[in-house]
Amino acid sequence: MDHFNSFIANASLLEVRFLGDQYTWCNNNAGPKRIWLRLDRLLTNFAGSLAFPNLKLIHKPRILSDHCPLVAINHEPSRFPRNFKFYRQWIQDEDFQTVISRSWDTNTEGPPLVKLHKNLLRCKLSFSSLQKQKKEDLHNHILGTSLQIQHLEVKLRTAFDKDSHSELINAQQLLTSFVIKEEGTLRDKARVKWLSEGDRNTAYFHACIKEKRNQMQLNFSLPDGSHTDNLDILGPMAVEHFSQALTSDISSRFLHPLRFDESSRQNSNLLDFIPTKVTT
Repeated sequence: MDHFNSFIANASLLEVRFLGDQYTWCNNNAGPKRIWLRLDRLLTNFAGSLAFPNLKLIHKPRILSDHCPLVAINHEPSRFPRNFKFYRQWIQDEDFQTVISRSWDTNTEGPPLVKLHKNLLRCKLSFSSLQKQKKEDLHNHILGTSLQIQHLEVKLRTAFDKDSHSELINAQQLLTSFVIKEEGTLRDKARVKWLSEGDRNTAYFHACIKEKRNQMQLNFSLPDGSHTDNLDILGPMAVEHFSQALTSDISSRFLHPLRFDESSRQNSNLLDFIPTKVTT
């Protein structure tokens, strides 16, 4: 290990900051023989840190492997208006027939071609709205289950019990089903892209799987040792922290400091992420 550390130092390699659970490997044993370690890291040199200043590593929840998946993200992908596309997966949706019937049963005035255009437009808007909501629900399910897995891992590290271990296995299976459902949509998108642009986009599907939205620049270390930049978690934490700090005496204000990652922005930007009930 000393030789490896010396190699890193001699090569002037820098470790990329991470978000997620602090451990990346578990032997998956039950009881006191269960072991967690942080074996996986992302290193870069000085030129790499200058070329990719926003690079960070995401520790994804473990599902089947003893290692957690690692995803490197550099920046928020650009967003452009997208053309409407009909995906084959929608036919299997339980609301498919309802959306079609509601869009075409509405009374529409005008010549036949105008009626056809209005009905198609109404159908398009209905599908777009429905799929946007379903996509948000699926994203929330994946996020919630991922957080549940992370909390169960932390709980098992503190004290192993069979109920929590069974709950962890069920949560991992549930997350797998959500990810498979998400991949079905991405496969449809990849197929449409490939048909329009050919072999240039054979890697599009893999890029879609690895891509993750970079929602904010702040990176916090949580009490359990994990790191996160999730606004749903940071907002209530910030409210609780400053409520205690502003209502307690001076001697108790620094008992539980809110820890910032060194690469985070200045504390003044924290107000951007506090719920409006506090700032208005």
